[in-house]
Amino acid sequence: MPETDRKPALVGFGNPLWGDDGIGLAIVDHLRSDPALCEKVEFFDLGTSAARLLHLLPGRPKVVLVDAALMGLPPGTLRRFVPEEARNRDLQARHAGQIWDIVKLARQLGQAPAEFIWFGIEPFHVELDPALSEAMASRVADYANAIRAEFLEARPRSNDPSQNRNGDGGPTLFSM
Repeated sequence: MPETDRKPALVGFGNPLWGDDGIGLAIVDHLRSDPALCEKVEFFDLGTSAARLLHLLPGRPKVVLVDAALMGLPPGTLRRFVPEEARNRDLQARHAGQIWDIVKLARQLGQAPAEFIWFGIEPFHVELDPALSEAMASRVADYANAIRAEFLEARPRSNDPSQNRNGDGGPTLFSM
């Protein structure tokens, strides 16, 4: 039986040795220093291991993932997705396929969170480099604020893709 009193989770994915692929981890690290968020959220750095996600899901009301994603958008674009949306789009997040397989399995086992959100960020460069690009590093606080709002703002959210739209018919978009 899954626990029912677990906090929501913020999960970062990525490899910090591959430049902007480490953006999810940088955002999680940034938000760990936010006292208001620390009271409400558990933070996880899963690196490139999507399989570890399955053990974090049961009993959580909400899980938010952050990862670099090749979406064909301008570099630096942050997009919010629910699983069904991301699965139906041509995303090339390095870990997305594994993540959605884990979400599907968690649902089949009755252990998925009530709300599951994924933020993808279009990288400027993904190549062997132990640092984020200057452009990406300069936006970490802005990205963190957008993701922080997922946990602290009292606004309705939905896992229904039809309720997660902006004017162009695509998912909610934050251009930075």
